[in-house]
Amino acid sequence: MPKTIQPYCPLPSRQLLARRLANGKYIFGPDGLEKRCCGCEEYWPADTEFWFAVPSAADGLQSMCKACYAERYSARREVA
Repeated sequence: MPKTIQPYCPLPSRQLLARRLANGKYIFGPDGLEKRCCGCEEYWPADTEFWFAVPSAADGLQSMCKACYAERYSARREVA
């Protein structure tokens, strides 16, 4: 039976979380901690169900949600 990978929420440092809450990049919504997408400007839960994990990023998540990322790069493939 194949294993299913559960989404996880990388936790940013206390200082980074405070800064991002202050400038509006993060909010505490009904589903917990939510992050704003730089593509669609909507808030999505800050976990790997909605964001790609990027270990080198300060908060561990990509800045664009998976839906916007897929839309942007599928359009690039059609043009090429």
